Formats: sequence, structure tokens, C-alpha cells
Amino acid sequence: MTNVTTPANNVSESLIQARENYADTTVRGYGATKVYAQELTDNFGVGWYESDADDAAKAGVAAEKKALYAMLKAGGHTNPSVAWARVVKEAKALDADPEEGGANHTRSLTLRLIEELTKLHKAGAKAEVKGDRETRALAFVASALAEMGVDLSSLYK
Repeated sequence: MTNVTTPANNVSESLIQARENYADTTVRGYGATKVYAQELTDNFGVGWYESDADDAAKAGVAAEKKALYAMLKAGGHTNPSVAWARVVKEAKALDADPEEGGANHTRSLTLRLIEELTKLHKAGAKAEVKGDRETRALAFVASALAEMGVDLSSLYK
């Protein structure tokens, strides 16, 4: 995150660090929510969150939701349903307007980076033939995604 000037009100360094960590986590979480919502749509189809989704999609979504809840609970999250509701809301927005996620604003740089790097990573993973240059470049793409807070294993579930 970029350092932002704070008022000179004698706050501790630990408070400043906690604020910066929280802001960074929130920004990364926003991008990760969008990526996760898009992956769910890619895997289970548009409208996977609707009650009239096909049985295969319902079963897959139920298993995915259970896995997410387990991870969140293991991490100490007290209300995983709130996190799931955010993902569903994001998926609905993406389905409403896939180009901008239904938003009335320009995509943030963070989101654009995550989306574009994810596309590159997936294209590289699907490529049957890769040269040394492509392999090295894809390692940098993977590193960039990790730097943006994206768990690479979540891209292929």
C-alpha cells in the first residue's frame, strides 16, 4: 500500500502499522472476492447461486461452500456466511455486467492486475508447448499473482 500522511496526533507506530495492514488486507480481499466469484461462475455457470441451478452445479457449489466455510472457521472467522454472501453478491454483479462487475466505477488497478494476470496464468497452464522464455515469464506471472494475494491453487479448483 502507498504510505499516506496521517495527522500529527501522536499515534503509535503500532497503530499506524495495524491500519496499513488492515487497509492492505481489505484491498487484497476485494480483488480476491471478485476473482473467487468469477471462478465460481466459470466452474458452475452463470446463476450458480440461484435455486433453479442444475443439480450438478448445486452439488459442486455446496461442496465448494462447505470447503470455504471449513477454511474460514479454521482461520478463526466467526461468521463464514457473511463472507459467502459477499461472494454471491459479487457473482451477481459480474453476471449483470461481466465487463465491469455491475459497478458504476472504473475497475481499480488491483482488480485489473489480478484479472489480467489470472488470464495469463491460465493461458500458460493450458498451453501444450512452452519455450524457456515463456516458462520463465509465467513464473513471473505466478509471482505477481502471489504478490497480489492470490492463492494460485484457488484458480484451478
